[in-house]
Amino acid sequence: AFCRQSPIMFNLIAAALGFVFTTSLILCYLASAYLQFWLFLITLSIYHFSEFQFVLHCHFRELSADSFLINQSIEYGIAMGLGIVEYWIEMWLFNQKLWMIPLFVGTFLVFMGQFFRIGAFVSARSNFHHHIRYEKERGHKLVTTGVYAISRHPSYFGWFWWSIGTQVLLANPFCLVFYFVVSWIFFAKRIDQEERTLVYIFGKAYTEYKKKVGIYIPFISQRRIIMSSLGKGLNSDSDEDESNADD
Repeated sequence: AFCRQSPIMFNLIAAALGFVFTTSLILCYLASAYLQFWLFLITLSIYHFSEFQFVLHCHFRELSADSFLINQSIEYGIAMGLGIVEYWIEMWLFNQKLWMIPLFVGTFLVFMGQFFRIGAFVSARSNFHHHIRYEKERGHKLVTTGVYAISRHPSYFGWFWWSIGTQVLLANPFCLVFYFVVSWIFFAKRIDQEERTLVYIFGKAYTEYKKKVGIYIPFISQRRIIMSSLGKGLNSDSDEDESNADD
């Protein structure tokens, strides 16, 4: 992990993300044969920078270089690496991956996912954490407005479709299936666990909210049936809490 509370590290990471963003933007024009790869790097830099900005504005005391979520988990690093490797192997084999349908669909999914992710930050503000909370904190109240009026887990919804969108954008068939399966299993478990906590904290208010607002990650609305086949071996080692209450 990066050294916590290091302004020098903040600046270095922010500069690196800015360099990736700017260079990729220029290369969209200068090396357009690899357009979707440059767009992928642009969306990746936006994602990590927005995560840091959220902590900066809503949880300043928790701010660290880790807030960029670049080193959020080994699994995340492996998944991103696999996506990049598949793209370049297939480019080497076929010398062509720039197809309009994956380009437009992938770009739409990525930016839609990012919109909901940021929308969750704006709607929940200081209640949203990168580290999970299991108890109701002082001043918490149920938030059902903003993007929470569309999905009761907008950050998870957004991140799920963002991750899928990156692989559609790169036209990576193998990683697309891999990302879908792994992301679905993670969020099915995480949402099941978090909903139990939210019902415990908010009781009938959250139960009524569940009846009105869906999740919109495929098949997770039927998670109780599905989870019975996967087992209830839920753990609490996730980095993130998206319980929709507001301070």
